[in-house]
Amino acid sequence: MMNKDAELLSAIYKNAKTGYHSTDALLPKASQGKFGGELRSCRDQYQNFAKDASQRLQEMELSPKEPNPLSRLSMQVGIAANTMLDSSPSHLAEMMINGSTMGIIDLEKRLKQCGESDPEVQRLGKDLLEFEQQSIDRLKGYLR
Repeated sequence: MMNKDAELLSAIYKNAKTGYHSTDALLPKASQGKFGGELRSCRDQYQNFAKDASQRLQEMELSPKEPNPLSRLSMQVGIAANTMLDSSPSHLAEMMINGSTMGIIDLEKRLKQCGESDPEVQRLGKDLLEFEQQSIDRLKGYLR
């Protein structure tokens, strides 16, 4: 059985990798303007959270578990289908907001389940939650 720190770090890693991959899949649909910059910034932040969680897991002599390749492919197909008819910044922002909301829900549950974990690990999870919420707030500005 995994300890609470490893369990929470794995959840943070999975959340951040999922955010990274979905943002990366949306980037080609985004214009090069302000919205494209917003998405690139989000993607980079997700990458930083994933890297941090991965390093902490490696310090515990554990390897981060990559998100399921099938679910990643499914997500990419879903994004392609969902943006085929509408790839406006408003629609892409809505998709990002929905994804971030799902990430927040999952991470909130994990933080509660792993309440006994190391305060530094908890802080990383809470920082990711805060980032997700701030992203949602910024992305709301693109809704039309």
